Amino acid sequence: MATTSNIQWTEKTWNPITGCSRVSSGCQNCYAEAMAFRLMHMPHTAERYAGTVRKTSGGKNQFTGHINTVPEVLDHPRKWKSPQVVFVNSMSDLFHENVPREYLMEIWKVIRETPQHTYQILTKRPERIEQNLPDDWGKGYDNVWMGTSTENQKALIDRALPLMYSPARVRFLSVEPMIAKVDLTGHVVTPGGMLVNPLHWVIVGGESGRNYRECKIEWIEQIIDDCKAAKIPVFVKQLGTHLAKKMKMKDKKGGDISEWPDHLRVREFPASFEVDK
Repeated sequence: MATTSNIQWTEKTWNPITGCSRVSSGCQNCYAEAMAFRLMHMPHTAERYAGTVRKTSGGKNQFTGHINTVPEVLDHPRKWKSPQVVFVNSMSDLFHENVPREYLMEIWKVIRETPQHTYQILTKRPERIEQNLPDDWGKGYDNVWMGTSTENQKALIDRALPLMYSPARVRFLSVEPMIAKVDLTGHVVTPGGMLVNPLHWVIVGGESGRNYRECKIEWIEQIIDDCKAAKIPVFVKQLGTHLAKKMKMKDKKGGDISEWPDHLRVREFPASFEVDK
């Protein structure tokens, strides 16, 4: 369960656990729920995803909160011949309350013992980060980026500070799916553009898919402007289906950078780090 990724800001996904549960409005159209439901009914992946998704009375997919460990993929990073940028648990949340602590420590062990790879961890539960770090974490492993999702202002207020005061070498925000205006000022940066606490990267993107919600172009522009003022690298991943339709783009997700206005074509990485895409 380590695959080459189509996500523009990473290279591989690695899923040593499966399953999750919703915590906020950003989870409403979670791509992982639909994917997990399909994988739950495929012969080679059924066991790994068993019990993780149910159908609601309205016929929609929804995570149950059941977590499966997938120990057979734990050692995959040790076998990769070249250094990789790895999105950890694209189908789950490393800090979900139902992840067994002993197993979590096994995941940390693999990460620690494969320093040639860069691991990107994205959670909607940043308040659980510190209590679930390994004993030798210190100020953070050099090869780990720690991020949280902030799809609207409430999520930013709830999650930014727990992330920014957690020890990590690289901290980042994923403002995706961006379903409302998100103002970083006062929470991540001061009105003068100074950082409240070190933040090293911001990803932003509109929602895609059949049940997409609106993302306004000025919301994305503000994130770019706020990041430039604070000298934070920013990565515009996609404009989302709403803007793709409004701007008559061929790419339904608004993910083809060649179709964007020039000022939105910003794809920066922390500390001059580049993903080979």
